Amino acid sequence: MVFEKVGDINSLYPYLCIYENDTKDNPFMEIGISQDKLLQYTIYANDADVKLSAADWMLIQTKAMDFLSKELANGAD
Repeated sequence: MVFEKVGDINSLYPYLCIYENDTKDNPFMEIGISQDKLLQYTIYANDADVKLSAADWMLIQTKAMDFLSKELANGAD
């Protein structure tokens, strides 16, 4: 899996796009931070199914929690 931090002038916080592999063709998931400073997970419909193991889910959650704490520590209020 590849995690890419993306900044958007229309969002208070950046977000993470998650790709199945290095080609970065289409992300299958986005992890954002809500105005309430909570994690939000958006799963995209793609042409091919994405299959995740329990270890993949744990990696996603670990990256998400790390991302949240770093972005909130950066003080973007």
